[in-house]
Amino acid sequence: STYRQEITEFNQSVVLLLYSSWCGWSKKVQPIFRSLADHVGKNPLLRFAQLNSHNNDIPPPYHIMLGSVPRFFLLLRGEKDKPKEFLETGDMKYEDMLQWLRSSVDG
Repeated sequence: STYRQEITEFNQSVVLLLYSSWCGWSKKVQPIFRSLADHVGKNPLLRFAQLNSHNNDIPPPYHIMLGSVPRFFLLLRGEKDKPKEFLETGDMKYEDMLQWLRSSVDG
């Protein structure tokens, strides 16, 4: 599956954006995600990936429930079966996502 190829088969931590091409919020968040990838993505131990959840399945045991989009996860190397989700009640903002990512990777 695409998920296995793009996410689980790499020996890197993965920052994942689940989106749907028809979703307005997904379209709004994608440029923010790309900016984050440009800023942080130079780290060789970190990979950024986007996955259209409407067209792709996430196989077990990766415990990511498909539902509303967009959703933003961190799958740490060696712990990809325990994804950390960025939970934001309002808009996903670059500064909030960056702070969450830094604290999740460092902590």
